[in-house]
Amino acid sequence: MKEELLVVLYRQKRNYSSYKGEISPAPENMNTYKALFHSNMDCNIIDLRNVKKDYKLILIPGHCLMDERSAETIGRYVENGGTVVMTAYSAKVNQYNQVFDTPMPGLLHDVFGIRANAFERTCSHVGDVNEGGLDKTDPGIRRESPGICFNGFDYQVNIDYYEILELNTAMCLAEFAGVAETCPAISVNKYGNGTAIYVAIPADEVIMPALLMFLCDKLGIERGMVTPKGVVARTLDKGTVIYINTLNQVCTLNLAGTARSLLTGMIYGNCITLDPYEVDIVETV
Repeated sequence: MKEELLVVLYRQKRNYSSYKGEISPAPENMNTYKALFHSNMDCNIIDLRNVKKDYKLILIPGHCLMDERSAETIGRYVENGGTVVMTAYSAKVNQYNQVFDTPMPGLLHDVFGIRANAFERTCSHVGDVNEGGLDKTDPGIRRESPGICFNGFDYQVNIDYYEILELNTAMCLAEFAGVAETCPAISVNKYGNGTAIYVAIPADEVIMPALLMFLCDKLGIERGMVTPKGVVARTLDKGTVIYINTLNQVCTLNLAGTARSLLTGMIYGNCITLDPYEVDIVETV
């Protein structure tokens, strides 16, 4: 039986490359985790070279360095019926930190059914790019303000980079809007018995939650509980839920009906109010 969900944040202790000039976890990792956290969904973190469980979904955000063993794991996982999501900046260099001289994503272009060798910058200059350059000032001049049309909705994304996807066997799942030439923002490819999805922008807090909810419905993964942003909720047992307010402000949550606190014995009507950093466990009555 397949486990519900898995998200890859690091290949080993660190997954970075001089391709992006980073020596710390990329923001794509945190944005992907935030999408899960704010959706009240659990995940595991794995080493792609040593996957020990069978999952319905694997998320691979900004996985720049791609070695042969990891690529083989991804290809085999998809071929056997799994669904994988990979985002921009992924599979750009090999295990020797050399840029792939084959179609990208390196070692996986056939799995994703695309070629992602070109990219565009939405700004005239990006301050943290071209590290050896003399001019470090970002003038803030935007050439484009891309949006993404996905699943019947228009999403405005705050990005300075996106990749140009050439579709081979893949199909377009979402398109860019507000760019010079319309092109795929998200591609989907059937490979073996599974599905490989590529997102042409770095993982962000706008598209990742939307794509996650879309895939939950497609794959039969149970969505997390809906709560105000910053309030964590998990079902402990049938009819019993733990709520944790991680914010420094009071939060009020709507309840489906009358509930009782197992910690204080208080009876709640149709809502519960949590003080800053307060925890409560309630059961329906």
